[in-house]
Amino acid sequence: MIQGLTSYQINFIRAICSGVYSDFGNKAVLEEYNWGSKSNISRIKESLLDKELIETHADGVYLEDPVFKMWFKLEYMK
Repeated sequence: MIQGLTSYQINFIRAICSGVYSDFGNKAVLEEYNWGSKSNISRIKESLLDKELIETHADGVYLEDPVFKMWFKLEYMK
């Protein structure tokens, strides 16, 4: 599922797994997850939506597959 993802996209998924579901443009969040500029956020989000890895709700952005979230946490957030 993550093959071919950019480092920005992986960092976006890492943020979601860490509990960041909204306010991705916050300066502290931008710096912690290294997305470059605020304009990158919409491109990252759009590409992950197209790959059906994330979904948007009124209260934020979430991973579509809870099993993927558990796997990602085990493999990428050690």
